[in-house]
Amino acid sequence: MAPNKKLKKTAVSKAGSAKSDHPVERVERMFKKRVEKMNVKKFASDAWNALMNPYKFFNNISSNGNYSDAIVQALMYGMIAFGLHIVFNIASITVLDAAAAIIAFAAGSVLLLFSFAGILMLFSYAAKGSRDFEIALRATAAAMFMYPLAYAAYNLAFTYWLLVFFSLLIDMYVVFLIYVATEYAMKGDVRLSRVAAAVCAALVFFFHVNSMSNSYMFYKNQQLSLKHAIGKNL
Repeated sequence: MAPNKKLKKTAVSKAGSAKSDHPVERVERMFKKRVEKMNVKKFASDAWNALMNPYKFFNNISSNGNYSDAIVQALMYGMIAFGLHIVFNIASITVLDAAAAIIAFAAGSVLLLFSFAGILMLFSYAAKGSRDFEIALRATAAAMFMYPLAYAAYNLAFTYWLLVFFSLLIDMYVVFLIYVATEYAMKGDVRLSRVAAAVCAALVFFFHVNSMSNSYMFYKNQQLSLKHAIGKNL
């Protein structure tokens, strides 16, 4: 009789542990494992290759069914941007501000990742390229080094027109990266990829030169934008 009791206890304990295995806990464990295994050197290498030789880099991107790497990579760049935020506001930031900022930068990095992956999918659709969202997500994650780079540039701008210059330069380079990713990672038609990139570049230029450009700059550096708007109205 004793062995039967042991078997019953074992079965009950396994059932209890299965019930306590909440989906949220499984997701937390998954991302904890991904962070522990995070290859920072590889992410840095991806950023360098995407910057220096984007044609070759994007051409070698493939899917493996693992989306978490791209999300962790985006979160890493979000944390770099958060670190820059602390440096730029070290004299005035509070613990509460820092806590709110780390959540905002983490959420912002993931939002940017999926938003630009969606934009890349639209480019690919227009260029009759691949419909593989994972490849689009991986290509976007590799280009997320632009997030902390852009944040630093916008905060280092000491005049409004320097801010506009940095913004135009960075936005045009982002369009270039989207074009290269469309043609090489998503295997889009060359001519259609260039047409889509040209249209997007024209829109970016329009946002920087029209009368409402200050509203666009407001999202990049509020202080300089407000100062410029006040100066115009005086």
